[in-house]
Amino acid sequence: MKLFLFRHTQTVNTVDGIFRYNGHCDVDATIDGLKIFYFYKDILADQNIRAIYSSDLIRAIKGGKILSELLQIPLYTSYELREIKQGVWEGLSYDEIMDRYPDEAKMKFADYVNFRVEGAENLIDASVRVNSFIERLYKKHKGEAVTIVAHGGINTLIILKALNMELKDFFRIKQDFGCMNEIDYFDDFSKLLKLNYTPFYRQEYK
Repeated sequence: MKLFLFRHTQTVNTVDGIFRYNGHCDVDATIDGLKIFYFYKDILADQNIRAIYSSDLIRAIKGGKILSELLQIPLYTSYELREIKQGVWEGLSYDEIMDRYPDEAKMKFADYVNFRVEGAENLIDASVRVNSFIERLYKKHKGEAVTIVAHGGINTLIILKALNMELKDFFRIKQDFGCMNEIDYFDDFSKLLKLNYTPFYRQEYK
């Protein structure tokens, strides 16, 4: 199976340049940010893609809809492709978290793989969720090409699994808004062909 894996584009609550732990918050994507998906049409047009899947959060759905309309391919949404759930940290910036939850933040950053923020997933929880989806997707689309539009954290977990890397390597992989990754899956191994690929990336879409 060939997988073209995208991250959603810029969200409306990050236009100030401040990173926020959006998690399951259903925050929208910016109109300007979404334009980057149109630049991928020529790359995907001759790939014989059979289906497009996206997270069921609006910032991913909107990118998935653009690709679906451009390529005339059906779009399916899934809860399993949602970003890593952040619990009480949802929608907060780093400074806000350090101000409101300093003790919890200290424990989280000391063990980001295992520690669970109140009401949140840890990396193990989210990895099991999304990579179970990928395993089923492989069985369904073996020998075919598919596209996923998801989130930075979720994409990273998919890539780590594909490369047999450990969850502790989570912060070694970068996912820019609107980036594309390309992964080939086989029965006994996976190959990463493109990582954080943004050939048409422009400053106004960051």
